[in-house]
Amino acid sequence: MLNRLEKAFLMQRSFVSNASHELRTPITSMTGQIEVALLKKRSEAEYSGILHSVLEDIKNMGKLSNNLLELARASTDASFLKLVNIRIDELLFLAREELLKKEPHYKINISFADFPKEEEKLILLGNDQLIKSAFINLMENACKYSRNNTVNILFQYLKGQIIIDFSDEGIGIPKEEIENILEPFYRASNARDKTGHGLGLSLTSKIIELHKGRFEIISELHKGTTVKISLPTLS
Repeated sequence: MLNRLEKAFLMQRSFVSNASHELRTPITSMTGQIEVALLKKRSEAEYSGILHSVLEDIKNMGKLSNNLLELARASTDASFLKLVNIRIDELLFLAREELLKKEPHYKINISFADFPKEEEKLILLGNDQLIKSAFINLMENACKYSRNNTVNILFQYLKGQIIIDFSDEGIGIPKEEIENILEPFYRASNARDKTGHGLGLSLTSKIIELHKGRFEIISELHKGTTVKISLPTLS
């Protein structure tokens, strides 16, 4: 028990340290840019360039803050969440539409296998905002790390479970790093040139766990990654 408590304490301390660092980075960048801009009068084009750069830092910090809040919500007791009946296929398409508005160059292909005729087999009890966030994270991750910005999604029903595969043909995850990939702020060694904070998969796995589902990562280096999730339905 003492070992578990020590591990939990170290993880919490690491999380706070990483979160503070990630939040401090855009603040430092914005402060520096504004201070330099105020040193002398500049042209309209220069001011415009500085404002666009600061705006990107603000968006980056806002996204990180939202992810941290969602991670906190996903780590709480399900009894404190608002749960409603969710038609899971409709929520998947809603997540797709929302992501494409932000990243129109992404390609998100959805196909179906063993699609049930009965509507109740497509309904689960859950928090629609958290599940939609999980779907968006998986779509965005796959598209970002895929060479052709494409994710292929397979949706199927099997014995009271909705099973959804999110597959890409990207860089993959080194085998020895897969067991660490769900830790908050952990980023694979071959993915550090991409923008991000290392929260997406951690957040998504907690959301699926909160809804009594299963989460699995299958990856092969230089060939791609498949994230398989399953969620229990009402029927």
